[in-house]
Amino acid sequence: MTRLLRFFRPEYRVFCAMNGREAREILDTLEMNVVVTDLRMPHMDGVALLEDVRDRYPACTRIVHSSHIGTADRARLLPLAHRILKKPVEIEQLLGAIDSGVGRQPGSNGGLKTSGGSA
Repeated sequence: MTRLLRFFRPEYRVFCAMNGREAREILDTLEMNVVVTDLRMPHMDGVALLEDVRDRYPACTRIVHSSHIGTADRARLLPLAHRILKKPVEIEQLLGAIDSGVGRQPGSNGGLKTSGGSA
């Protein structure tokens, strides 16, 4: 996913974390406008990451991109995520969600963080 984002949106700064803990470390050092996360990750699952991002960085747009989304997951994610995308997803749909999230940010320079490895 990181390579696709860098190819289709070279103006965005894209960072990739392999797990939730690494994602938090990146967020602690760099301001991000959008976080795209999977639900299943080592060290910290996507729900815990989304809760943390919501609480610590409320202006950051939160997008879930996962193949593990059931009905119960959706109910848990509604207050945490701005968009929920089930894999596989068309790249245009993912880019649209990210572009909308970046557009929500005043003075945005396109900081973007992905977590959960590459899609």
